[in-house]
Amino acid sequence: MNELTVTLAKKDFELLVKHVALANWMLTSHEEEPDKKLAAFLSKILGIAKKNGFGEGIEYDEKGKEYFLAEEKEEEYQQHIDEYDEDVFWAMLAEMLSERDCLEKHGEEKLGKMDEEKRWDLIDREQEKYAEEFEKHGVLRLRIVK
Repeated sequence: MNELTVTLAKKDFELLVKHVALANWMLTSHEEEPDKKLAAFLSKILGIAKKNGFGEGIEYDEKGKEYFLAEEKEEEYQQHIDEYDEDVFWAMLAEMLSERDCLEKHGEEKLGKMDEEKRWDLIDREQEKYAEEFEKHGVLRLRIVK
């Protein structure tokens, strides 16, 4: 196996740990069976951190032979996850609703024949309406109409 040696300043290594932990969460949180390779990689990075004096917020499970984030570190990182989830939720909702509205207003055939830039301009204008609505009212005025 080829090995690589990397030299990082303490603040850069702490940032690497954070990014690997957050990336691991993003890639595995929705899975019923988390990817063992990703979990092993996170454990490896956390182990390197712990062995090099960056162990605050990192614990070791003797039985499972793996490193993991302590609860307080997970909570710290959870703030980033919550912000990400919030932003993605509103952006995706606005995007889906605006695409639906454009299809209803203009029809699939007309949109399909439209210049791509013009089509995205129409969708963007619809998205702006939803973004303003969600910023002011959240989901309070959203309803399912049958």
